[in-house]
Amino acid sequence: MSFVLLGCTSLMAFGVGSGASTADAGPIASGSMATSRGGCAGVSSEELLAAINAARARRRQCGDVTQPPAPAVAWSSALARTASQHASDLAARADISHTGSDGSDVGQRASAAGYGWTSVAENIAGGPASVAQVMSGWLSSPGHCANIMGASFRDVGMACVMQAGSLYTRYWTLVLARP
Repeated sequence: MSFVLLGCTSLMAFGVGSGASTADAGPIASGSMATSRGGCAGVSSEELLAAINAARARRRQCGDVTQPPAPAVAWSSALARTASQHASDLAARADISHTGSDGSDVGQRASAAGYGWTSVAENIAGGPASVAQVMSGWLSSPGHCANIMGASFRDVGMACVMQAGSLYTRYWTLVLARP
């Protein structure tokens, strides 16, 4: 099974907004997702939010940096749309990239979805078959882990899109942000 994590992206609205963290992820709206070129079967927004908040609830080692527990985040439908649209774009292109097919970055996509952010980060991944697998991969990667543990983030949206027969089959996007 192929599994890939790509360097993560973090942006801040102050100044030019391009940071280098290391995180990758995929889309999901709410409730269970359908199979095929849509959400990943059996993955719900509730499961995704619970996994993210469980990870944030305890101290973690993200590479050389010890991260204290972070406050729980809330589900954002605007960020879930952002994640879902990007995961769908990745699946359609069989690609893993923080840059959209239209040249957009995560900040531009979140703004277009109606989320007014001051900081935003994105994790993407291709291949993991479950929420547990994608979270384990991200938490093992220093930059992805740092994004998940970012104490300033207040809202989250995440999605998984499945494209049968493509390079990774499942494409995950996680977007964390602060208004």
